[in-house]
Amino acid sequence: MRHTIIHKNGTHRGLDTWLITGESVLLDCDGVLADFSTSLLEAIGLEGITAADIDEWDIFSIIEREAGIQARYSAFGVLEDPHFWAGMRLMPGAQELVHMLKALQCDIHVVTSPWVACAGWDKARRDWLCAAFSLRHDRLIITEAKSKVVGDLFIDDKIEHVRAWEEAHPYSIAVLMDAPYNRNEDVEWRLTYE
Repeated sequence: MRHTIIHKNGTHRGLDTWLITGESVLLDCDGVLADFSTSLLEAIGLEGITAADIDEWDIFSIIEREAGIQARYSAFGVLEDPHFWAGMRLMPGAQELVHMLKALQCDIHVVTSPWVACAGWDKARRDWLCAAFSLRHDRLIITEAKSKVVGDLFIDDKIEHVRAWEEAHPYSIAVLMDAPYNRNEDVEWRLTYE
């Protein structure tokens, strides 16, 4: 699997040819490492819709539109269970990405926003990252203020996070992880798993 960086002018380049050994890399979890959309759709048993159909950030509105308000409530209920977070699917290409970053001796941290409604979320998230990527528990930074975390490269699937981080760190690189719900966003850099 190739991890391709796409500049807004259309040029493509492999991420492995773009990084410098030892750089500090900050990765979001959901949408970059964990397949939140597929995991949630499967957990609530919503058939006929896939992660590729999630073309707006608010997945809960899509769930309600497709299956009703009860399905929306069910989704929030699922997210309150730490077992959901402990058993999430991986994004295709995520393990290869982390392996490549480790091979380049990058200083990897996962920077993720908490799901505060779930007691035990932080332990489930740490354990999942350890099992899926062999990342130590101290590699996880839990914060909604992602722009306060310093690094050389930041990868996230939420445009607001990418823009805020880019503004706070003008000499570093912020990259938007490509997804159906952010394809229309105008960004300098975008990452795809091909």
